[in-house]
Amino acid sequence: MNRALVRGSRTVAIIAWRPLDKRKRANGCAIKIVNPVLYCADWYFILMDVLAVLEWEPHNLTRVDLACDLNYFVGGLRPDTFIRKYVCRSDASYIRHGSNKWALYGIKEMHCTVFDSIRWGSRSSGVSVYLYNKTKELREKKDKPWIREAWNKALLSSTLDVWRVEISITSQGLGLRSIGDDVLHTLFIDDLRTPEYLQNMFLTYASRYFKFFRTDRDAKRKRDLKEVQLLPVLKDPKFKPTSIAEYINGGRMERIISNKLFDVVEYLQARDFPNKYETIDAIRKAEVAFNSMYHIKASCHQAETALEGAMVRDICGEFGERRSEAYLERLRWARLHIEQITQIAKEQARDALRTTLDVP
Repeated sequence: MNRALVRGSRTVAIIAWRPLDKRKRANGCAIKIVNPVLYCADWYFILMDVLAVLEWEPHNLTRVDLACDLNYFVGGLRPDTFIRKYVCRSDASYIRHGSNKWALYGIKEMHCTVFDSIRWGSRSSGVSVYLYNKTKELREKKDKPWIREAWNKALLSSTLDVWRVEISITSQGLGLRSIGDDVLHTLFIDDLRTPEYLQNMFLTYASRYFKFFRTDRDAKRKRDLKEVQLLPVLKDPKFKPTSIAEYINGGRMERIISNKLFDVVEYLQARDFPNKYETIDAIRKAEVAFNSMYHIKASCHQAETALEGAMVRDICGEFGERRSEAYLERLRWARLHIEQITQIAKEQARDALRTTLDVP
């Protein structure tokens, strides 16, 4: 069953409940914001109004798709030319920062091959990037006048094909690290509330996941290559995409645990069994408790490193032996304090896991 939610004279959302799919939660409910609203500058405030009417509050994000539409890249390079050079040429080509595994879609015609889209990253990865011909999609599947209207407002050419760079972010890719103070931040809906915020967040993720270099036969490593500017550069970035494992400088074990918990949830969601959703919720709470423990641990070690660095600079500077001894005493106290906090964090996480999973 579903019902439209109207604001003024236009439909802004569809509310659906009692799903026919047995794999869905029987008492579940879904809100779908209609596509035209997502192309409005005030989409965030419309969504907040919808949630306020229903007395709901957003808690976290499970997936975010950020997109940029363009006729050509910075410098005039056409997207179809970029794809062809990236895929087909060994010289005067491009190579991507990070993984260069890709999936390509197109059509083979009598005298040429036309590439329609390319994807970097698997569908199960934390962040995947798509580059595809949006004009062709609208022409062959379903035309959406509100998208063309948005293109006209953005002064995109109507005689050239419009291509879309789309960054798809799942729960594994929501981690951000503050450049100013190195604090971990999780991408939330408030970070996308205005067009400026939305653009900044897109460029923040693009700076890592849509980053390419021009190939050079004489270069032996990627860092020796010259970066190709395809999109505008964010002048004053506030965040840098990261992951929990990267943030805590964790080793192989932390990464395995985090990935396994995610894989278990994905496995269970595709199956039907008693108490399915209660089990999935418990595992997700366990994942949150695990990550929280390492957030605290990371903050402790970060504070210790900063304090130790400041003390070493003073000790090696112009201060005398008396003040150096005082600093060293503070350093020993700080290390003891951090060990105590870390132990408390472990005990809290252990208690949370026991309560959540109901294990002895």
